[in-house]
Amino acid sequence: MAETHDTLHEGFCLGRWLIKQRYRANKTGHSFPAARALTAIDPWWNSPWGMAWQRAYHHAQTHPRHPAARRWAQKQQRGWLLLHPHQQHLFTTASLVAI
Repeated sequence: MAETHDTLHEGFCLGRWLIKQRYRANKTGHSFPAARALTAIDPWWNSPWGMAWQRAYHHAQTHPRHPAARRWAQKQQRGWLLLHPHQQHLFTTASLVAI
């Protein structure tokens, strides 16, 4: 899998652009136009819990029967109290169940 910064979309360095937007949002807040647009698309584009969790979450949503997704879901359930309340909400509303 490509690193986040290497992600391209139709020749555009989307990954690098998103990293810059996250840096800018963390430094200045979410008051600039790109941040508002990204939040409208995905409120968790710059989540406080990091992109590794976010990528695993999206993988589990799109491939719930994949062994890695199941292991990840089990790990989230075991560490439930350590999750941010919004992570718990995302996990629950996505109906992710560790089988």
